[in-house]
Amino acid sequence: RGQARKDVKGGGLYVNGKRIDDEQHKLTASDLMFGKYVLLRRGKRNYAVVIAG
Repeated sequence: RGQARKDVKGGGLYVNGKRIDDEQHKLTASDLMFGKYVLLRRGKRNYAVVIAG
């Protein structure tokens, strides 16, 4: 969790291509792509796809 906070403060965390500035950001239904996917990016090259079940 500490590294995630540092990434947010440094402007290096993105959800679906949008930069996250708020440490307290919670994913909502509006963050889902195609109703069930979330694309996370940390920095320039670290990507992950989260499947919401």
